[in-house]
Amino acid sequence: MIAMKRSIARASYLFCIIYFFLTSSIFAQQAPKIEWQKCLGGSQREDDENTAPHDIIEGTAAGYVILGTTNSDDGNVSGNHGKMDIWFSRLSSSGTLRSQICIGGSGDDEGYSMIATSDGGHAIAGFTASNDGDVSGYHGGANDAWVVKLDANDNIEWQKCLGGKDEEHAGCILQTSDGGYIVAGWTTSNEEGWFNHGESDAYIIKLTSSGNIQWQKLYGGPSGDAAMSILETRDGYIFAGTTWSYSGEVSGTHGDSTAAVGDIWIVEIDKVGNIKWQRCYGGSLAEWVTSIIHTTDGGYALSSWSESKNDGDVSGHDTADYHKNDHFNLDAWILKIDSLGSIQWQKCFGGGKDENAYEIRQTVDGGYVFIGSTNSIDRDVSGQHSVKDSFDVWVVKLSPSGVIEWQKCLGGTQNDEGYSIFQTPDKGYAVYGRTNSNDGDISGNHGTYDVWVVKLSPATDGVDRPSLEEKTTASIYPNPSTDAIHFSISSPIKQ
Repeated sequence: MIAMKRSIARASYLFCIIYFFLTSSIFAQQAPKIEWQKCLGGSQREDDENTAPHDIIEGTAAGYVILGTTNSDDGNVSGNHGKMDIWFSRLSSSGTLRSQICIGGSGDDEGYSMIATSDGGHAIAGFTASNDGDVSGYHGGANDAWVVKLDANDNIEWQKCLGGKDEEHAGCILQTSDGGYIVAGWTTSNEEGWFNHGESDAYIIKLTSSGNIQWQKLYGGPSGDAAMSILETRDGYIFAGTTWSYSGEVSGTHGDSTAAVGDIWIVEIDKVGNIKWQRCYGGSLAEWVTSIIHTTDGGYALSSWSESKNDGDVSGHDTADYHKNDHFNLDAWILKIDSLGSIQWQKCFGGGKDENAYEIRQTVDGGYVFIGSTNSIDRDVSGQHSVKDSFDVWVVKLSPSGVIEWQKCLGGTQNDEGYSIFQTPDKGYAVYGRTNSNDGDISGNHGTYDVWVVKLSPATDGVDRPSLEEKTTASIYPNPSTDAIHFSISSPIKQ
């Protein structure tokens, strides 16, 4: 009798194990499919070698609005002012180019960040080296941070050059609850009234609704500091940047103070820019943050990449990536933190080569999706198209706790990189990046690098669930058993 009970227990235990793996496989999400893709550009580059086209957002009508950079004045592009221009375009829901404008002057002008504004227009943040065309008020030096406000008809309503006599960039813009704007970037200017702490400082500017400066402040330490992304909080703002400093307004960095390696730097400030708290995240080597978002639980999620050696805050970086020159290849690094900056979870994602994460968004199911690039073919990465160490666009869907639900490589045999993503109303995804390919997933390239927009379908289970419920039968025999147990299943399972 005891032996029979043990046999039944063993059989029940085995059945549970088999059922777990079967149902895990049955109900695992399959990566979405490409519904359509579109290359946009002209015969010259639609990017800069050192920076990247940045944003895609949902249009006020059905379709998409994209922010890029162009050197072209042919193909899909007209109205270029000289060198690099900001390129603002509208697409239909099927990817057809509806309208486009070039914004800039005779120097180099680029856009990093774009938002839809409450009046039906858009605001763009980037930099300019021009003082003609659409640009006025340039301060000189290398670049000014530049903010452009468009009305609902895509006409320039106002524009503002921000900065000192050296170099400034605006990495992010956000419309605030008072109708104005908050801009995050960095500056190397160091002149009277600027109080720069070191090589470069994080640069935060509060603007009125008409673009006038309400206040501006610099943050950092004796080395380089930059702000990349900013959010409004209940009683102030929080910005995410990268710091190479070890003192000044920066504390808690993880690297060796004799070598500038870079930590993620999160700073919460009040409504007039005073620091409430700050925190550094990273390991003994370099980390770089790209975006911060609000999460539905009141905390934040960050996208970044890391090369640290599983130390400090970083764990999960595959030791097979370790190099003789004492560093790892880059992994995409995603952090989930609470409202006061404590880490709730962090995960490294990638393969044996390099990955990065440029943007993260929370999805309607409470999980996350991030977009970046990969040139790996192992570990977390499969389906890579490129050759000779070039990159694919990489889209990864995570559960609320950071577990990969699906991943997808998009691209061709040349270099393709992903920069921006959002979930569409049908629970699919709109993807934005750049491509130098004209094969694989890509067709229609105009020459060199094009802006590349991809519409992905919703993810699926890959199973006809009603059919599964109606037709699946399972049995264990013999039961009870003293040694071997046989399991059989009859169902339309496809994987």
